[in-house]
Amino acid sequence: MLVDIPEKEHKGWFILLGTSILFAPFQILAELFPIYELIFENEFWEELITVNSPYYVPHLKYFVICELVCNILILLAWIYLAYLFFTKHYKFPKLFVIISLASLLFIIVDTSVEYLVFKDVLISVVRGDIAIRIMTIYCLIWITYVRKSVRVKNTFVKKKGSTKKECG
Repeated sequence: MLVDIPEKEHKGWFILLGTSILFAPFQILAELFPIYELIFENEFWEELITVNSPYYVPHLKYFVICELVCNILILLAWIYLAYLFFTKHYKFPKLFVIISLASLLFIIVDTSVEYLVFKDVLISVVRGDIAIRIMTIYCLIWITYVRKSVRVKNTFVKKKGSTKKECG
């Protein structure tokens, strides 16, 4: 027997969670553009990757390319997560945990590599340390909420294109 699933509104803590998910891609883009613009816009990039340059940083080219690819993948993951959230898809809770932890892991690895490459540039390390702390707190609060909340369990039940649920 098929029964209609009552529509659950997003309110209360859901609004905060949804807002953070919705703005995550914009935050990623806002952090990326100034960095890559600085690197690629002028001759600074050539100085950093040219072996005979006094500013040469070994393997920087590979680090930047890897970082850019990872940032794009994380950006796409957060966009997909926003889609799952607003369509109330049953995969949302599991993927939220995975994407949040993957984002935290990426920030930790990225900051560690930045420290090894640019250990003399304190601002990069401080910025990374702050990002790690913020994302850790975000994960602790929201992963706990998503995993423990009865409302989350009752809201994210839709499969692709489904508005009815089997009852038996």
